[in-house]
Amino acid sequence: ESKPVNVEISSDEGIEQHILILGAGRVASSVSEYLGRSNQCVITVASALEDEANSVANHAKRGHPIALDVLNGKSHLESLINNADVVVSLLPASMHPSIAESCISKKTNLVTASYASDEMRSLHTRCKEAGITVLNEMGLDPGIDHMSAMKIIDDVKSRGGEVTSFSSVCGGLPAPEDANNHLMYKFSWSPMGVLSASQNDAVYRADGNVIK
Repeated sequence: ESKPVNVEISSDEGIEQHILILGAGRVASSVSEYLGRSNQCVITVASALEDEANSVANHAKRGHPIALDVLNGKSHLESLINNADVVVSLLPASMHPSIAESCISKKTNLVTASYASDEMRSLHTRCKEAGITVLNEMGLDPGIDHMSAMKIIDDVKSRGGEVTSFSSVCGGLPAPEDANNHLMYKFSWSPMGVLSASQNDAVYRADGNVIK
């Protein structure tokens, strides 16, 4: 059976949960601090760079750094995955399929911060058979923008209204006085990830039709 996850962030009461964070980049510190607020959450941070793992783990009340080369330390990685209740992979998107394969093998739930690639989608049936949840990008888009959209739509419907059209543009640009580089953009996450995402096709629905 898969491992049930019941992470309680706002209280120190509950079942102890072991969370494995893979990667120690820009987002990792915030994840470690947020999930690590509870004494019930044991946060293990694995990174090829020991100093970075230490820095990120220090943001959690019960953080533990691990020096790990994910590409060349599969047995060590799978041991960590086996001992975790959930894995949070903040590694480059190209590495997620192999992480997912290990999570399927160990029946451990997985969260990533990347869009679902075709390779990740191809694992859907095997994830279901293993009884695990693999949750891909649900931060900003989809995520915050979808949840805020549904909040507005549900509020309109609860008051007897009808939504005939809804447009949502996700993203943000820096103030003109701070747009001081050639891209006119400020990186809050992986620059390569930003540039890769900018090449994705847009898909939206208009007047009942899917526009690509």
